[in-house]
Amino acid sequence: MSPEPQDLSLMKQTNKRKKAVPLSAYNQGIRLLARRDHAVAELRRKLMQRKYSHDEIEEALSRLIARNFLNDERTARIWAEQESQRGGQGRVKALNRMLEHGLSRELASVALEELWDTDLEREHAQIIIQRMTASIPSHELSSPKEKSRLARRLSSRGFSMELIGELLRNLDGTESGSL
Repeated sequence: MSPEPQDLSLMKQTNKRKKAVPLSAYNQGIRLLARRDHAVAELRRKLMQRKYSHDEIEEALSRLIARNFLNDERTARIWAEQESQRGGQGRVKALNRMLEHGLSRELASVALEELWDTDLEREHAQIIIQRMTASIPSHELSSPKEKSRLARRLSSRGFSMELIGELLRNLDGTESGSL
């Protein structure tokens, strides 16, 4: 049995998509925080991009902070831990990434100081050096030109000049080397 024509028209009406009701700044903030942690400044910027009023944004941020959904200290610690585990980059780059997301320099620095794995950073830098020097004859590794090239690459990935200098001095087994 097929439905009568008037039944079909009722079915079409009930399947029509309802108009979306705009979310409040608070609810939009919760949606964004459900995906990942945000710094207060970053969430404020995202809500401003969505054209919420200044007062509505500040009220939403206050509520989110009061309920501990938004916490820059916690976010800094989580990001420091994640950045420490990320391969191929140094602490300087991790700090810059955290600052770009709106964390304060003080919170980001403290979190990195507590959670940064310097041994893992050293391993990452050594792996990069090994990859870059695999096809270079050993007698060329100690040339100033080659060391400068390696130093630039490591520096662009956020490794400290102190670590770079130490690793490059160890390349040819000497303790006196300059960049």
